Amino acid sequence: MSGLDRMTKDSERGVGLRSREECFPLLSDTGACDMGGPQEEPAGACGSCDPVRQGRKSAAEDPSPLHQTELLTVGELAARLKCSRSFIYRHTQKHAPDPIPVATWIGNRPRFRFAEAEGWLHARKPIQDCVNLADGSVAARDRRIKQMSRRCHQEGHVRLRDDVKRPYWQGLYRVRSGDQSGAKWKSENLGYKDEITKRQAQRRFQKIISKMESVIVCTPRVVITVKTYVEDHYIPEFVSNRKPSTRRAYLQILKARVLPSLGAMELDQVTRRDIQLLINRLHDQGKSRHTCDNVRTVIRSLFRQAIRDDYITANPAILIEMPQAQPRVPGAVPSAEKMQAVLDALEGPYQTLAWFILVTGCRIGEALGLKWGAINFDDKLVWFLTARYAGEEHVTKGHRSNKPVYLTEAETSRLKQLKSLSPNTTESDLVFPHPKYPDRPMTEQNALRCGLKKAAKKIGIHLTWHQLRHWSGTMLYRAGVPIKLIQARLGHSRWQTTADWYIEDHAEGERAAADVASKLLGGLKW
Repeated sequence: MSGLDRMTKDSERGVGLRSREECFPLLSDTGACDMGGPQEEPAGACGSCDPVRQGRKSAAEDPSPLHQTELLTVGELAARLKCSRSFIYRHTQKHAPDPIPVATWIGNRPRFRFAEAEGWLHARKPIQDCVNLADGSVAARDRRIKQMSRRCHQEGHVRLRDDVKRPYWQGLYRVRSGDQSGAKWKSENLGYKDEITKRQAQRRFQKIISKMESVIVCTPRVVITVKTYVEDHYIPEFVSNRKPSTRRAYLQILKARVLPSLGAMELDQVTRRDIQLLINRLHDQGKSRHTCDNVRTVIRSLFRQAIRDDYITANPAILIEMPQAQPRVPGAVPSAEKMQAVLDALEGPYQTLAWFILVTGCRIGEALGLKWGAINFDDKLVWFLTARYAGEEHVTKGHRSNKPVYLTEAETSRLKQLKSLSPNTTESDLVFPHPKYPDRPMTEQNALRCGLKKAAKKIGIHLTWHQLRHWSGTMLYRAGVPIKLIQARLGHSRWQTTADWYIEDHAEGERAAADVASKLLGGLKW
C-alpha cells in the first residue's frame, strides 16, 4: 500500500492526517536530528506556521512564569517540574488513575500547559498542616513526609574491611535523596568475619537492596510526642496487659521519671544521648543502680513498642552506659530461734500465713491467691496457679505453675486443720481470706501492717513478707540442699537468680572454707 493510499484510508476512518512529528520522527523538539547534526526543515513545515514552535519561541523570549499559555513538550514540562520524563509518561497513560491534564495532542505526542500541570502536581502533594505539641504548635517538617522512592536497580558491592581491629563484611550501595540531583554512597555492617561467611553477608545485603528498591507509598505520619504515645498507645495496649505489680511499677516510673524529662519531645527525635543524660541525672541525684536499671527497662520497652507500631526504626535505649553499682552489703539472716519467736508472736491467720511462706518459700501474692482446689492432700502437693496483688487476681508465671511444691505429712495435717475451721469451704475458696471478712481477699499491706510488722517489732528485728522467702532459700542452702532444687522450690526460671539474690553469705561457712584451704596447704614447706 502506497503512502497516498494509507493517508486516504486514515481520513476515511476519521483519524486524520499524521502530524509533522510522525512524518519526521528523527526530528527532536528543538529541530535537531537525534542521529546528530541539524536537519533541513521539510517543505511546508516551517517554524512560522507551527503553533508549537511559535509558543516555544515566545517562551524563550519571555521566560517569566507568568507566561502560562505556551504548550510544553514532555521534556520541557519535566524540566520545569524538576521530575523525570518517565514520571510524565507514566501519568499520561490511558488507564492512569489520576492523569496529568493534557492541553492537546499532536499526533500521539501530548502537549501541556504549565499552569495546569503545576496545579495537578500541587494537588497530589501532602498538605503540611500544623499539629499541636505539648510545648506549642509547629509545622510538620518535610523530612516526615515520605514520598515514593525511586527504583535504582542496583546490586551493590560486598567487601571485607580488614583494616580494622575486628574485620567485618561491608555492603556498599547508592542512595538517592529527594532534594538532591545525584546519589551518594552508603555502607552497612553486614557482620563480622569470624561470625558469618561472605555468602551469608551477601544474602543479608540482598535483603537490604531489595527493601530499598521496593516502591513504597507512605502517607505522612502525624508528629507525635512521647507523652501522647504513652497515653494513647503504650499504656492501654501494653502496660494494661502486664501483671498488677508490674503495671503499678511501670506507671510509677513513667509518671515520675520518664514523662517529666522526655514527655514533650517528639518520639522520633529522642536520641541515645537524651536517655543517657536522664540516667546520669538520676545517678547524680543519689538514686541507686537498681532504680536506674528500672528506668532504663521501662524506656527500652517503650521504644521497642514504638518500633512495632512503625513510629521509629531504631531503639535509642539499647546502648546506654549504666553507672557503676555500689557493693551489696549482705544483710543479717535471723536465726531459726528468732524466726520461731516471731511465729509465736503472731496471732490467728497471720501466723499460719507466715508459717506457710517459710516452709514453701512462695511469694506473698502466691500465698494470698492460693485456693483449696490447688492443694492435693493425697499426694502432698501444692500448685501455685493464681496470685493476688492489691486484691487483684492474676495467673502466675509459666515456670511456676508447671511444677508443684512438695509438702510433708505434718504440713499437710496443719492445712487440713485450717480447712476444718470453715465447714462450708469449697475448692474455689481462698486458703487465706480476710480475717474479719471471709468473703474478701486479704491484702499484703494489711497482713504486713497488722501481723508481721508488729510481731517482728516485739522481737527486735525488721521483717517483710519477701524476707521470709529469702530466709527460706538461705536456710535450705546452708542445710546442703542443691541449688537446682532450691530454684524449683522458690519458683525461679534461672538458678543464677537464686544464687545471687536469695542466698545470703554465711560467716561460719566462710570460716570453714578458710580452714579447709589452710589444711590443704599445711604440709607445704616455705
